[in-house]
Amino acid sequence: MNTDDFLRMNANKFPALQMGELRAQLATSDSRDTYPVMSTEYRDPYLALILSFFFGVFGVDRFYVGDIGVGFGKLALTVLGGIGGVIWWFVDLFLIVNRTRQRNYELAESYLRYARPATDDGAKSADTATADTDQPDTHDDESDFDDF
Repeated sequence: MNTDDFLRMNANKFPALQMGELRAQLATSDSRDTYPVMSTEYRDPYLALILSFFFGVFGVDRFYVGDIGVGFGKLALTVLGGIGGVIWWFVDLFLIVNRTRQRNYELAESYLRYARPATDDGAKSADTATADTDQPDTHDDESDFDDF
């Protein structure tokens, strides 16, 4: 599967504003680096909305998305406070679809970021480390045996 097919099939699972950026990153990455991104099963935003509608007051929608702390917060407010969990549930009905898409994008970004070598000024990437070994060896192997 190429990147265009992947993005076409999963267009509803990522934020529309960041699809161009994701497409560019996938196009410039090596195929072995894009494999984890394209083989991951991302969360469905509309399933998150359905979960939010029926079980969101208990935080199930946030657990599904991967926001574990927020899920526990909603659950605690519902169990302890009652009305606070209901208000949070109602607000989350409008936020959960975009939050699911954002979490999917963050997951894809983390896979691509992990696959790229570090390019800090102080750190050497794999390409520059091999380039340094091409310099001539100034060590004289025969001089080591002169001591014996």
